Amino acid sequence: MNDILEKVYNIKPKHVNLYLFSKAKSKMKYEVFSTKITDLEMLSDLKTVIHSQIHNYISKEETEDPIDYNPLINDKDIVQKIECNELHRLSEFIEDIERDPILYTKTTLDKGHSLWIIAIVMDDGENKILAFQKIRNKTFLENKKMNLILGENLEKFDKPLLPLENKIDCICSLDDDNPIMYIFHNYYFEQIFGFEEKFRKEIKEKLDKFESRTDKSVKLDVKKLFSKIENNQRSLKKLYMILNNDNFNYLTEENIKKIEEKSENIKFNRSNGELHLDEFEDVKKILNLLNDDYLEGILSQKPFKTSNKIDL
Repeated sequence: MNDILEKVYNIKPKHVNLYLFSKAKSKMKYEVFSTKITDLEMLSDLKTVIHSQIHNYISKEETEDPIDYNPLINDKDIVQKIECNELHRLSEFIEDIERDPILYTKTTLDKGHSLWIIAIVMDDGENKILAFQKIRNKTFLENKKMNLILGENLEKFDKPLLPLENKIDCICSLDDDNPIMYIFHNYYFEQIFGFEEKFRKEIKEKLDKFESRTDKSVKLDVKKLFSKIENNQRSLKKLYMILNNDNFNYLTEENIKKIEEKSENIKFNRSNGELHLDEFEDVKKILNLLNDDYLEGILSQKPFKTSNKIDL
C-alpha cells in the first residue's frame, strides 16, 4: 500500500474531484452528479483524509499486510483486498463519472432518490485513484453543521469534511497493471458494489457443482438449504465462501461423526444417510461444518466454533 500512499501524496489538490451518487431505497438504478469545488483548501482536506487513513494503517505497529477479501471477516483493524476486475459495478461507475455528469443541486435528485455514495477521484493524467464512501447520514447535505452543498457551490466548514466519519470505505489505483481495491470497511464496501446480489448469483451458479461431489455418503438438499438462508446475510456469505473454496468435500459421514464425538453439544439432525433441515439450527450446524468452523485448540485440544478465521 506504500505505492498508493505515495501517489495520493504527490497528487495536487487541483486534480481532486468529488462526485455524488443517488438512488432509491432497495433499487439498483442510480444517478451520478458532479460538484463544483473551487476552494483548494477543501480539495486538500479531501486528499488529507485519504492520505491519513492509509498512512495510519501502514504505520501501526505489527500491521498485517492486506488479506484477500473474505466476507466473513469483519474486523475494522484488518484491511482486505480484491482485484478490481471482480467488481463489475466499478467499470459502470467509472464510465458514468467520465461522461461528465450534471452538477448536483437539491432539485436534480430523481423522485424517491436520496444521496448514496461519495466518490473522490484523483487524476493528474499519470495517476488515477478512486476512493468511495457510503453515505451514512442522508441529511448531511442539508445540515450546515456538517459540510454542505448550498445551491451549486460547496462550502467548507470546521467539521470533518466527509459525512459522519473521517474515513473512506475503499480505494484503488486504476493506473496499475492489475488494479487492486483496498477495503477498509467490509459492510459498506459490499453495499457499494452490490455484493449481496453477487453472492446470490454465484451461489446459484455453483450449486450444481456441490451436487456433483464425488462423496455422497451423506445426502443434503442444497437448494432447500439455499432457500432457507437466502434472506440471512451472514449465512449467505458463509455459503458463498463454502462453494468458492470447494468445501463441500467436507460433507462426509466420517467428518460428521468426528465433530459429534468431539463435542457432546453438537448433534446433526439426520437419518438414513440424509441431513435434515427442519430447524434453522440444523442449517447453521451444516454451514459450520462445511465452512470448517468447528476447531480444536492447539494447546488445550478443547473444541470451539468460529467463522472469523484468518490464515496463519
